[in-house]
Amino acid sequence: GAVADFQKATTINPRYSEALNSLGAAYIEKDDPGAALSPLNRAIELNPGLAKPWNNRAFAYSRLNIYDRALADLNETLARDAENSVAFSNRCWVRAVLNQLPEARADCQRAIMLDPRRMAAFDNLGLIALKAGQYEDAISNYNRVIEVTSNAASLYGRGYAKQKLNNPDYAKDFDSAIGIDPQIATSFISLLTPTPGR
Repeated sequence: GAVADFQKATTINPRYSEALNSLGAAYIEKDDPGAALSPLNRAIELNPGLAKPWNNRAFAYSRLNIYDRALADLNETLARDAENSVAFSNRCWVRAVLNQLPEARADCQRAIMLDPRRMAAFDNLGLIALKAGQYEDAISNYNRVIEVTSNAASLYGRGYAKQKLNNPDYAKDFDSAIGIDPQIATSFISLLTPTPGR
């Protein structure tokens, strides 16, 4: 598999930071963000000017709920690649989880300006609007995502906003979201009540 291939590449040339970055990304893809940290740390150590390992390590940290480190790494990513719409969208999400809502919104708007099809940024804007109590705005942003893809988080978020507005349609969104991801209720509610600095 991909992990074995990239492990072989890093064995042949342990100083090859691109292969170390790819190995870290492969671990993330296998849903093992903890294992991704070691090769990504080494990739950054060998080539700190390369943006990709910073971005991948930020993603690993966010998957591990270590949001302060994720934010620091996204800042490093954007210092090296100022037009990276994925990094802006990811930083938007991390800032939203940390309740840095104005900064999060600005990052999402920048991500969308760079790539108008960046659906994750619209999904993140939905979360920001929910946290700000702007439920109509949340629904509007989630609708943009749901028109393109069946996303459990967007469906659950839209249902949550509808419930807050006493719209009886909310149960359909909850059912659809849970049909895609049975754990979505637990994971989504945890986003609305973050641990500061994590």
